[in-house]
Amino acid sequence: MTRWNHSLQEYKHPICPGCNPIPCCTGSIGPTGATGPTGPTGLQGVQGIQGPQGVPGPTGPTGPTGVTGTTGTGATGPTGPTGATGTTGATGPQGVQGPRGVTGSTGPTGPTGATGQTGSAGIQGPMGTTGPTGATGPTGPTGLQGVQGIQGPQGVPGPTGATGATGTGGATGPTGATGPTGATGPAGSPPDDVFASFANYMASFPSGTLISMYPSITDPTGQITPTDLQHISLAAGYYLVSYNISVLFDEKNYMQVTPSYNSAAHLDTGVYFMTGEGRSTANGSSHFILRAQVPTVFTLTYSGSATAYDLQLNLTIVRLNRPL
Repeated sequence: MTRWNHSLQEYKHPICPGCNPIPCCTGSIGPTGATGPTGPTGLQGVQGIQGPQGVPGPTGPTGPTGVTGTTGTGATGPTGPTGATGTTGATGPQGVQGPRGVTGSTGPTGPTGATGQTGSAGIQGPMGTTGPTGATGPTGPTGLQGVQGIQGPQGVPGPTGATGATGTGGATGPTGATGPTGATGPAGSPPDDVFASFANYMASFPSGTLISMYPSITDPTGQITPTDLQHISLAAGYYLVSYNISVLFDEKNYMQVTPSYNSAAHLDTGVYFMTGEGRSTANGSSHFILRAQVPTVFTLTYSGSATAYDLQLNLTIVRLNRPL
């Protein structure tokens, strides 16, 4: 086995270890010789009978790792020169531009004349006064009526004279005695009743909001008129107001329904109901006489500690036949 002793830079022959050392890696690597021709392939011999497998011998010790030789790199050959780029041909001359005519000079602007002073306004003369109206002369005495002459031809109508002053009214005469009362006539037909009704169903209202009141039967006389869904206008007079209401709560709560009319809220004609624990219904009704000395607006307000669900409302308003 060939061995290199790298530390001593020598080579030891496998047969003659004691030979003189040969300098290591002193000369350059020569060119590789040409590959010889391949010899003819011999005839294949007859395959012998496979012998029995021998007993595996012991594994020999691992030899030392050989020194990795360096690979020489040949020099790169020179690159051939690139041919020179040809010159660009010259651009032809541009034609001569004709001369431009001379522009005449602008004359100077004359100075602006000074503005003359504004004359002062003349003094306004005093306004003349109207002289007093002269007194009317006295009326001459009326002459004696002469003998009526023969009627002459009708003359041309003269202009209309001025209208004289209106005389003072005469004194009012005494009132005459009252005559006897006449017989009572037949009874007239009674007046039609005046009424209107309103309702709401399955509505929800947060606390402190006006309740919507949808018209069911309207009043053709215009004395009970909804101005919108939350306000009903009433003419002056007496009214019978009747309503009932119910709401649903998911938990313990209270319901307060308050009517407003005559520019004020009226708890005395309202409805109050307190529910128990859990999901429950609050309901109530109210019936009262409303006296409106002047036209008024009627509303209903819901108050509670939570939103009311599934509200149901029925409201009837009847105008009573009684003077204020």
